[in-house]
Amino acid sequence: MDHAWSWFALHADQRIRTMNMYFVLFALLTAGYGTFVGLKSYWIAAALAGVGAIASIAFLLLKERNRTLVKLAERPLRELQAMLADTCSIPIRRTAGGEWQSTRGSFALSPLRASS
Repeated sequence: MDHAWSWFALHADQRIRTMNMYFVLFALLTAGYGTFVGLKSYWIAAALAGVGAIASIAFLLLKERNRTLVKLAERPLRELQAMLADTCSIPIRRTAGGEWQSTRGSFALSPLRASS
């Protein structure tokens, strides 16, 4: 179970870091674009816009890769947590959304809910 949690945590953190890097790059490219348009250096501004478009596509592909890797860890975690609940005699049921939930309370056995 430690391996699955480590896998999940690593790639979930990687998704967040990738988005942070994208925002920083986007801010720098936007500032540079605005500066060069103000200086009437339209070719440089156009080049920066092109770099921004290519970077956006690259970051989109990285986001999808990380999303897939996070999803790969979710199923083993759910199954391992269900086995752990069975071993510990914790009655569980599956919700309509596919999440395992304890029948003793309203907390979700698996806190995994990936966002897109």
